Amino acid sequence: MFWTWLRLAAADRSTAGSGPVKAVKLSHWALLRDSIFYTFSIMALIAFIYDEKVCWWESLVLILMYAVYILIMKFNNRAHRYFDRLNRSSVNLSNGLTGSTDLEDNVTCDATAVLLKKGSLSGQASIAS
Repeated sequence: MFWTWLRLAAADRSTAGSGPVKAVKLSHWALLRDSIFYTFSIMALIAFIYDEKVCWWESLVLILMYAVYILIMKFNNRAHRYFDRLNRSSVNLSNGLTGSTDLEDNVTCDATAVLLKKGSLSGQASIAS
């Protein structure tokens, strides 16, 4: 079994350079997910080997971190959809859109008109000259 895998891997490497080169599309989600986990794992590794000894519980923490990464990869699509929805709703709120029909009454409000009316009510110009 191992030798079959080794032959397949060698055959794959021998034909890798002969085909056309394709660009790999990398999403923001994948880059962020892997960068965060890589940063945490390197920080943990540096903290654990700082005293030049690795205890059993330190190695267990590293193995558990790897298990968490495997779980993240198992539920990757679900987590990506969740954070994408969360990101879209926060962008909508920052743009003044709610994304919910409960708060919308299909009335557009021009903020500059409101400010001009407020300045004209006091009898003074709203912009100092």
